[in-house]
Amino acid sequence: YYFVEKDSDVSSAFGDALGGILSVVAQNALLTFNASKEYGICINGIFHDKAIKQEDGSFTVGVGDFYAEESRDIICSIALASGSDFGLKSVPHISVSMTYMDTINKKLANCKAVEGCISRPNGCEVSEANKHVALQYIRVSTTNIIADAERIAAAGSRKDATSKIKSHIEYLSRESAIFGFGKSNPLISQLLSDLDGILSGLSSELLWHSGGACYMQGRIQKHRDQRSSESVATT
Repeated sequence: YYFVEKDSDVSSAFGDALGGILSVVAQNALLTFNASKEYGICINGIFHDKAIKQEDGSFTVGVGDFYAEESRDIICSIALASGSDFGLKSVPHISVSMTYMDTINKKLANCKAVEGCISRPNGCEVSEANKHVALQYIRVSTTNIIADAERIAAAGSRKDATSKIKSHIEYLSRESAIFGFGKSNPLISQLLSDLDGILSGLSSELLWHSGGACYMQGRIQKHRDQRSSESVATT
């Protein structure tokens, strides 16, 4: 996704896009999530706008194309294994496989399923939170808030949209403190900067129609795809 602020940035954006096409190593990547059939385990949901639930309870997620060295994060929610006889062993909960078009070898590729296991020991102890997963959940929730606020503003209520964004900034600050991220974390810093920019675009009817709406839509696309290329002012 490219946000082009002025005409002079068109050539660089086009050049980046063409270079990206040449460096694509996987096309039409499709993830398949399957829950274990035992102990009442099931997938509650996948936090992705392209997640599709299948009749057998599995989910598929189309994640598009991948450049070399690129990665994506997909967050899912599952119902944990119920029971009390697991001991110290890890219990398989979910498996994820992927198919894609290998552009280098020009053939369909299938990745062997990766299994996710969770320990379910007796007692009331709680495992330490995975900070990477927590950070990606913050990204997803922030993206959803921006999308909700954009719909509210587009319907004519910039005041309500502004209130939603301000509330989320407070939430983001609290969560960052809980997990020890701090504003120095690159993603947290970027999210807060984007939210401040959104507030600026919502501050007046003129600013909303002259760029605020496009800015919000750009932030939604950027954080959903975990990919962006934006023009930067030069001096």
